[in-house]
Amino acid sequence: MAKPTKSANDALTAREVTAEEAAAFDLSPHLIRLMWDEPFFAAILRGITKIKTEAIPTAGVLAKDGEVRFWWNPRFLAGLKSLQVKGLLKHECYHLIFDHTTSRRRDPHIIWNYATDLAINSLIEEVELPEGGLIPGKAFKPLTPEQIEQMGPKAADRYAKVSAKIASFPREKHSEWYFSELMKDPEIKEAIEQAQGMGGKSLSQALADGDVSVDEDGNLVDKDGNPVTVIPGNGIGDMDDHDGWDQLTDEQREMVKGQVQAALEKAVKKRWKIIKITGKQFSEIIEFTAQPVKSACSHFGTAC
Repeated sequence: MAKPTKSANDALTAREVTAEEAAAFDLSPHLIRLMWDEPFFAAILRGITKIKTEAIPTAGVLAKDGEVRFWWNPRFLAGLKSLQVKGLLKHECYHLIFDHTTSRRRDPHIIWNYATDLAINSLIEEVELPEGGLIPGKAFKPLTPEQIEQMGPKAADRYAKVSAKIASFPREKHSEWYFSELMKDPEIKEAIEQAQGMGGKSLSQALADGDVSVDEDGNLVDKDGNPVTVIPGNGIGDMDDHDGWDQLTDEQREMVKGQVQAALEKAVKKRWKIIKITGKQFSEIIEFTAQPVKSACSHFGTAC
């Protein structure tokens, strides 16, 4: 029987599954259901190779060996509700649709990750989002006294500051807007960049392994004494995995962009009769036959 457990940063809750549940999880019924509920997204995913793996903690889209692939961890997906699996699949499609992995990348990479997730999650109903997803206008789950003691008061303060910043954001802004806002505040920027210090481990595990510790000043630090921030977006509590985005060559990015564009055009032609598709911009949609992809009609390339 599945039970609640602590996730990678010990500040989020995740559903733990048994090895048997993970092994039994089948993505196919969820993809079939997506065809009925969200045919536009299903059409995009249809041409993408899907890789079942435990090499990443959650799921993610990435280009490798000349093709776009969707990587998914059965242990993670088996712990999600059916609606959350659908939301995760839509989330990954949006990353491809809006060129987040290619021409619209920004540095620092981890800040861009946060910005794209905030933009995308503005377009997905919260009930469809796995717990721990970054949502504009919504604060992180409050820390318990035990969690504050475990990570130290300074790390807890950084957690609270990033939480308050994201809670202050409006929904439905594009990724560049969220990126700019996160970059404006040096404290927030630094706190998010420090979130990389966990290395995907839980706080408890990182403490036990000696990767991090709380110093005499009450600050959570890595082996080199650098501050570490524990917040959503730096471990298994993530909605999706972004590792590798910043490792693509220019040639690989162009390849991904071409493949995504081809998949996107096929998806569009299945749902709408259109006069013209130019790059990322739809124009002159003359017959609407399905539920719209939010913001796609008028601002397809810039809404997210």
